[in-house]
Amino acid sequence: MLEFLNQSQNTLFTISLLVMVVFCLLEGLSLLVGVGLSQVLDNLLPDFDFLDFEAEFELDGELEAPSVGPLVGFLDWLHVGRVPILVLLVSFLTGFGIIGLAIQGVLQLAVGVMLPGIIVAVPALLGTIPVVRVVGSTVLRIMPEDDTEAVSEASFVGLTAVITGGTARHAKPAQARLKDTFGHSHYVMVEPDNEDESFERGDMVLLVERRSAVFSVIAATSEGLVEE
Repeated sequence: MLEFLNQSQNTLFTISLLVMVVFCLLEGLSLLVGVGLSQVLDNLLPDFDFLDFEAEFELDGELEAPSVGPLVGFLDWLHVGRVPILVLLVSFLTGFGIIGLAIQGVLQLAVGVMLPGIIVAVPALLGTIPVVRVVGSTVLRIMPEDDTEAVSEASFVGLTAVITGGTARHAKPAQARLKDTFGHSHYVMVEPDNEDESFERGDMVLLVERRSAVFSVIAATSEGLVEE
């Protein structure tokens, strides 16, 4: 078994499992001092302004809904931000490592050779994505709502947000970032409630209504409404 794991073709998958073990050990040690690694990672997660990063590559200076929708939808599908990020990370590392080793093991038994790890990594990655989804869905169902800090998009109505990509106009939504009651960041598409209004990048807005996947917003003019 050790000889199989030490094969150069299996390096990617062996490292993945080793990193998973390290994360689990760090989580256990961090809990002994009262601060879980999972909590630290969850607190760091809202700082990843990946959508803002993509916006810098838009040549016309505007970030349209189709360019960010698939990414936001994919992360939401994986339950990123709704279950502890360490759970998703460990499930990814474990799934990637086990699926990769399983593929190599089948190949070795069937044809007597193994493929380079970088080639096997592609099907292993594709097989890992649904594993992460299933784990996230399971955790979301079995953990109390207070522990998962899961929120419904309907609860975003009444919260303030900042426009982070493009210009929001009527029938032309733009991306905005808000923080829920747990302090987690969420990215939503917004458009002005008033057809004559528009909101630029950096403007503060108040979500007043949800219309399918887009929120109607008004200017957050009151100082008490503006997010600090």
